[in-house]
Amino acid sequence: MILTVNRGPSRPEGTFGKAVLDDGTTYACLELPWKDNMPGLSCIAIGMYNAVVTMSPHLGMDTYELQSVPARSDIRIHIGNYGGDTTAGLRSDILGCILLGTSTGILTPEGHAPQKAILGSGAAFHDFMARTGGKPIQVNIVAFDTPYLPAGK
Repeated sequence: MILTVNRGPSRPEGTFGKAVLDDGTTYACLELPWKDNMPGLSCIAIGMYNAVVTMSPHLGMDTYELQSVPARSDIRIHIGNYGGDTTAGLRSDILGCILLGTSTGILTPEGHAPQKAILGSGAAFHDFMARTGGKPIQVNIVAFDTPYLPAGK
């Protein structure tokens, strides 16, 4: 099975897009903004990755972990809401991972201004895990539509 991540523009709030399984199931998705693959600050490079289910020590649950990601480790598909540029003061639940959701919207993280976020992440993640059945998959990350855009653009 293949999950294709179709990235939209990279913005301070994150890189929002659509993730599509080869059976046609579609999810909203969120990654960090592109910052030259910098660990903890950037989404990962485009490409095809193998992914297997492993226990996440940080999340305490089984998630898909992408294998052989250049200059990165512990890149997973998991539950969360935010993928903002922390150097710009935005909230992030990820350090390079991919979040799945049912839609996007605006949430107000504690101590922060309202921020674009992924919604329905738990439901989408559990649906994704059920559809893939814990079997190894491939994750195909497709190029950005545009480069990083400053806030308000």
